[in-house]
Amino acid sequence: VTWLGDLLDCTEMSDKFVREPGFYFTTQPAIYEAHWWLAQFARATPDARRDCLEGNHDHRLPLALINHALGMKKKKKATETVAMPSMSVPSLLSMPELGIEYIDGYPNNETWQGPVRIIHGDIARNAPGSTAAALVAGAQESTVQGHIHRIEQASKTIDIRGKIRQIQGVSPGCLCRLDYVVPGH
Repeated sequence: VTWLGDLLDCTEMSDKFVREPGFYFTTQPAIYEAHWWLAQFARATPDARRDCLEGNHDHRLPLALINHALGMKKKKKATETVAMPSMSVPSLLSMPELGIEYIDGYPNNETWQGPVRIIHGDIARNAPGSTAAALVAGAQESTVQGHIHRIEQASKTIDIRGKIRQIQGVSPGCLCRLDYVVPGH
């Protein structure tokens, strides 16, 4: 099971966008909700490998700490047995207790499921299908990318030393609201 990132929006921590009053105090409820969903998946897949990629919205938390509270970035609770900062997405969502590996390092983080590369990614194009097309443009492997909210798929055929392969670029969309309630609809 792989989550493609942006489990939290972290709107309150963004320096990029104007923080409208409607987005104040949304992170704590989002932490509770995201943890609940992760726990449901963990219970439903007890024997599966589970990992979660850091997305650009998740990455807002460490950036906010670096830019505004550097002294808090690596702090741990006195009784913390897991070697991770308390103010981090995996700690806040209790990922270690759920058996979920958090793969940070956005935008260069990745994981693999067989021959398929899984990324949060940072490619976003405006024209329909153009993000998936950009994924396959120079690729030698099929790639699944989160990041954008649209469902897209593109493919190409490549010949590597006489072996013909189909390469896919896929964006499965998102689970957030698309009715202008979530910023960046």
